[in-house]
Parts: sequence; C-alpha cells; structure tokens
Amino acid sequence: MLIDITSISHGMGDYLSLEWTARPDELNLDTQDDAEYSAISFTGRLENSGKNQYILSGEVSAVSTTPCARCLMPVTNPLSIQVREPYSPGSLESNTGLDAEGYRYEGHVINIRQALHDNLLLASPPKLICQTDCQGLCPTCGQNLNLGHCKCADDHPSPVSPFDQLKTLL
Repeated sequence: MLIDITSISHGMGDYLSLEWTARPDELNLDTQDDAEYSAISFTGRLENSGKNQYILSGEVSAVSTTPCARCLMPVTNPLSIQVREPYSPGSLESNTGLDAEGYRYEGHVINIRQALHDNLLLASPPKLICQTDCQGLCPTCGQNLNLGHCKCADDHPSPVSPFDQLKTLL
C-alpha cells in the first residue's frame, strides 16, 4: 500500500488516518510454507514525527490457518497485532526494517506493505496444535490417532529400545 505523504510533510504532528483491507498476495503472504491467511486488515495512522521521520502505528489483524504440528488437521488462529514502525528517508533497496532507523522511503511516498508483512509473520506462532491432548499420527500407517486407534501397532513389533530392559525389571 503506497501512501502519499505530501499533505502531512510540512508539520510535525500531522497525520493521515488509514484503513486498509488486503489479500494475502498483496502482502506476499500467499507463498508462506503451510499457513494460509485471510481477512487481513489494518487500521491506524501515519504521523509526521519531525525531521523527515514518520511513524506508522495501528493494528493489523488477520486469520491464519495452518496444519496441526501433530495430526495435520487445520488449525485456525486469529491474529491481532499492534504495529509501531518508524520510517526514515533513504534507499528503498535497504527497506528491510532491520536497521536502527526502521523502514525507508523515497520521495513523498511510503510503502507500508513490508512492515505489515513482517509484523504478521513475527506474530504468527511457528507451530500450532489443534488441542492440548492431540495424539498425532501413527508413525507406521499414518492414522490420525485422535479419530481412533489403528491396528498396525498390533501387527508390527516396536523397535528395540534401550529402555526395554526397564519393563522386565518392573
């Protein structure tokens, strides 16, 4: 999302109110590994903080759906993240937000897509499980053990474990 800052560039404290709804591909979230994002929206403001510095602040919200880390069933995760990112003049090629000054802009246009993308990814948990007592999948046949036990555990002996001797002692 490109924002023209000409109207707020002359006075410190001037701001623009922002409301934006996006598709995952607009924030480059459609290429993420297993997560699917929907209902992405941003509400906030872009404020002139003086000396050609601007502050993006507000809330980005989305709904992500990822496979459970144990049984691979879809898990829906609503996200609501507070965003506060500084923008300084500079080259757009270094617009990663990784340096001390935050994100960069050139001319009278600020692109907030990278900041929203980064905040959503950082707030998304790396692994989700569908329920705290998720049984996962059978390692032999792949049966979802939450839906029922499989018969393959009876057919295949368990591999030899160094703790098997403890069973005989108890």
